[in-house]
Amino acid sequence: MALDSYIRAVEKLYPCVACGANLSQKSYVKRYETTYKRAAMNVCGLWSCFLSETYTFNHAHGREAVQTHLIKHTGEKPYKCAICDAAFSLKGEKPYKCGICNTAFAQKCHLQRHLRIHTGEKPYRCEVCNSTFSLKSSLQGHKQIHTAEKPQRIHRCDICDASFSLKSVLKTHLRIHTGEKPYSCELCDSAFSKKCDLQRHKMVHTGEKPYKCGICDVDFSQKYHLQRHLRIHTGERSYRCETCDASFFFKSILTTHLRIHTGEKPNKCELCDSAFSKKGDLQKHKLIHTGEKPYKCDICDANFNQNSNLKRHRNTHR
Repeated sequence: MALDSYIRAVEKLYPCVACGANLSQKSYVKRYETTYKRAAMNVCGLWSCFLSETYTFNHAHGREAVQTHLIKHTGEKPYKCAICDAAFSLKGEKPYKCGICNTAFAQKCHLQRHLRIHTGEKPYRCEVCNSTFSLKSSLQGHKQIHTAEKPQRIHRCDICDASFSLKSVLKTHLRIHTGEKPYSCELCDSAFSKKCDLQRHKMVHTGEKPYKCGICDVDFSQKYHLQRHLRIHTGERSYRCETCDASFFFKSILTTHLRIHTGEKPNKCELCDSAFSKKGDLQKHKLIHTGEKPYKCDICDANFNQNSNLKRHRNTHR
């Protein structure tokens, strides 16, 4: 079905008895009313895609959202480059801006979905275990845990042979190999391979910390950091050394600990042959070359390149 024909097919002719919306054919009314009655919230599905039988758009999405979606079916690329012959399905304008982190979107519905990152809203609930999600796609993926249904991984990486059920996930994965980081922060030089990583990073600039510890009231900008912090309160040490049976709160600390057994020293000084198992030890070592002495005695004016030297010095004042 051509895009123009489809848009003409949804002119307002027949009213829905449930909400008063108008549809183009009487046959659509029954389908529409059923969809409306099944809806969890008072959402009117006036614009529905009858090509995929999946997407339903409410009045907030509007006609523009339907047109953009239908291009996926028609393959139409109406936006042409004035310099070369390249053509695109989307215009590229992003008039809808987030008032919290300034991320911009081409469609209003995408902004509304993005705002859930800041508000923590999770409107999609699993009927089996009551887990909640901010995106409908996340809920659909979660449901496979209960059904034991495994999606077909038909999209395979030619470099490392990893496979994925979605082409978009493969595209993101390939950036690991290419080093591509298309999502750049407007406030600093940071760049990311994933859009979600950029959105999380922006909280560094805004100072937003929506994740709060219920035990000690410490706030975090990322949910993962809160989950990691909670181990301090629970005493959970999930990461155990198989060589000496030591256990740790965090995987990163276990990784560093294992270098005691392996002798690995991956942090090498660029100015001499020194190497260290910990990155922090390398940074302290570099002060020898730079001559920097950031640790200052608050009693006299003596300066030191290491905190341990400052502590020893303070004993002389006692």
